[in-house]
Amino acid sequence: MGIDITKTTGATATISWNPQTDDARGYLAQAIESGRLENALSALGTPAVEDLPAAQLRQIAQSTASIQRELERRTRAMVVQLRDRDGLSWADIASILYDDPSKRSTARAAYDAGLRQTGHQPGGPIQADTIHGGIVFDNGVIITGGDTD
Repeated sequence: MGIDITKTTGATATISWNPQTDDARGYLAQAIESGRLENALSALGTPAVEDLPAAQLRQIAQSTASIQRELERRTRAMVVQLRDRDGLSWADIASILYDDPSKRSTARAAYDAGLRQTGHQPGGPIQADTIHGGIVFDNGVIITGGDTD
């Protein structure tokens, strides 16, 4: 990734990116130009939600939710890659996402949501003698249980 955030002074930073390679669809530019990124950072930086300006609260909440939805969608897609391409276990993915390896089922739910958003069926086609989530098909016998990793 070529996106760079450089802290220039105590309270100033500069964001640099290549629009063709780092933001080909313009999501980052749009978040900046629309003020959504600024609003979301205001929400992130405030010590308490009650401290946000009442006149701008609706706009800040809308901006924050908009960016959160897009990041959630991206996170789900990354979880699919972590599992399918990189072969990480549910515990490893849970550690990455939630700093808690015991949240395997929550990581699996993010994976399933990622599959759905890309138009794939969670679990894929059922094949004999393979593991599908917490279900194992072993010579026609269905064995159910918790996470398999």
